[in-house]
Amino acid sequence: MDDPVALRGAQILANMIYGLDNDYEKNLPENKFLFKFKFIDDKLRLIDDKGRYVDREGRLVDESGRFINESGEYVDKDGNRVDIKGDYLIDHQPFLDDEGKPIAEDETPTEPVKKSRKSKEEATE
Repeated sequence: MDDPVALRGAQILANMIYGLDNDYEKNLPENKFLFKFKFIDDKLRLIDDKGRYVDREGRLVDESGRFINESGEYVDKDGNRVDIKGDYLIDHQPFLDDEGKPIAEDETPTEPVKKSRKSKEEATE
């Protein structure tokens, strides 16, 4: 029943049969209370004392419900930064060599040259 026309028709019919208000959710006592004390906005979305959108646990979210931090950057539910796709943004630290110097990413460590061994046949000749 994803048809918006059918849904709207069902709402109108329910309003006529049961005497419901078009804004019945806004007029529920719990929502009136939340709105009066500024816990929700006029679209019944939870807000904090600064008027920013939050989830039930008080974490900041954007208009689409994605977690954000104070700077408006996307984060996961624990506050770790993520990109728009949800991949974690990690500040990489360079790998260090034995002397504690950073190894550049394009450098490949030099491997010690292995001495070639003579086969048994070459050794006996």
